[in-house]
Amino acid sequence: MRLKKSLTYATGVATALMMAGTASATTIFHHDPGVGQQSTSRGAGSAPMGRLTVDSAISISSFGILADIDGDSDLQFLIFDANTGANLFTSAIQSFVDVGEDYYFSNPLNFTFNTGTTYSVGVSSSNGATYRLDTMANSVGGFNFFTGNQNLNGAFGSSTLDLDQFCCDVATAFVIADAGAVPEPATWAFMIFGFGAVGSALRTRRRKVTFQTT
Repeated sequence: MRLKKSLTYATGVATALMMAGTASATTIFHHDPGVGQQSTSRGAGSAPMGRLTVDSAISISSFGILADIDGDSDLQFLIFDANTGANLFTSAIQSFVDVGEDYYFSNPLNFTFNTGTTYSVGVSSSNGATYRLDTMANSVGGFNFFTGNQNLNGAFGSSTLDLDQFCCDVATAFVIADAGAVPEPATWAFMIFGFGAVGSALRTRRRKVTFQTT
């Protein structure tokens, strides 16, 4: 019976550990509501691009743009070298339902921003969209955002970065792994209690085995 209980507690501990692991994802939002905000409407294949650098290498698992798409729309997420126009990442085309102004996120990906490069990040829509813009340059979570950013031009699915025309900054969100994340206090308590119960059950079982063999 005690062994069965210990297994139950062990399962609980494993669950707590998994909860702690899943809680490590962090979303960095570059958006100052009501401060230096404006919006721009763009047709299919056109979009303002958010320009940024990083203080140290940062790997992301997803990114999104704050926008209001014009009805249900296909979106394509893109990352360029802001200085050369080289395309560094192009997502598969994804279909989204129009839910009004919201952050629309890419499928899971694995991309690393490195120091020494200025990136242009944006989302192109098949139907067009109204993008929320941030006219205040700022730094959030190691990402340094700049105003005076570039534009994405061309047909949807084959857009290119325009190095000469400049627009404004884009409200952006990045999902990253937070190496410094720790479990919630309740999770710690559950884990400690579970480990204690497992240890107690095993000690009791050993004592019973010793007594029987003696």
